[in-house]
Amino acid sequence: VIGPYPILGGQYHLVGYSSGTYSVQLAVLTADGTNYVNCTAAATTTGTAVFDLSPGTYKITCGAAMTTGNVSLIRIPIGRAA
Repeated sequence: VIGPYPILGGQYHLVGYSSGTYSVQLAVLTADGTNYVNCTAAATTTGTAVFDLSPGTYKITCGAAMTTGNVSLIRIPIGRAA
């Protein structure tokens, strides 16, 4: 698990790769302040995806079989397309 961390909201670019089986999912903290719910489908191929996210607290969950790799969530500046 990567996070939790606060997100300002807006458009974000999820970038990742792995030398093993790749599985990444983004989840947001619910209003109860305890539980997370998945807000994206699980990405199962190395690459990128763009999401419009509301402000909140998020975490990234990587699949157990994911070995050496990297995952980044990058905010896209307003007025820029991914």
